[in-house]
Amino acid sequence: MRPTAKDRQPRVIAGQVNNSGIATAGTDFTVISGGAGIAQITLPANFKLIGLSATVVNPSAALITADQITTTNPVTFVVRTYSIAGAASGAPFSFVAAGVQQ
Repeated sequence: MRPTAKDRQPRVIAGQVNNSGIATAGTDFTVISGGAGIAQITLPANFKLIGLSATVVNPSAALITADQITTTNPVTFVVRTYSIAGAASGAPFSFVAAGVQQ
């Protein structure tokens, strides 16, 4: 049975990941480091992603992208951080995922 709109609960999952790809704040997500500047985030299977934002902790020293987003269960996405010169480089970042609990 598919849940109705009134059954879905808004939910926010937020976290912080250090330059080694280790979660340092937040709950309800896991991180797998894919090497320098690459972190794969996995969210719970009952979470339907609506929006995502990722920000480096020090934007004057690093750049960030979020890609390879899957919206099937479980939701995953890859965060990549770069030096200002554009080379892959580990940098601490925060993310906020907005969605609904299903």
